[in-house]
Amino acid sequence: MQVKRRSSAQSWIYLRFGMMSWAVLAVTYCIKQYETNGKVADSMLVNTVLMLVYVTKFFWWEAGCWNTMDIAHDRAGFYICWGCLVWVPSIYTSPGMYLVNHPVNLGPHVIFYK
Repeated sequence: MQVKRRSSAQSWIYLRFGMMSWAVLAVTYCIKQYETNGKVADSMLVNTVLMLVYVTKFFWWEAGCWNTMDIAHDRAGFYICWGCLVWVPSIYTSPGMYLVNHPVNLGPHVIFYK
């Protein structure tokens, strides 16, 4: 089954703005914690690395994104626009925003626990 690209607005909102703002905000919160506290807590590093791995995987597999349900069947309406412009940047990055002012030092035994 071949899926055609819906619209440039949908791809820009979902693929570019939503996911890129997620990565930019994750790094920004890490920088802000460094400016505020003079160091970056290991919990913030874990949070940022996991978010960046997810977003990198998303962009690595960007061609496969066109086969997902929300891109293939939904239009670029309120659902996709609000979710990608508001929900993803604010809710998905909220752990990093919290950690800026409330750093938690996990220690190496927690970070590298298998």
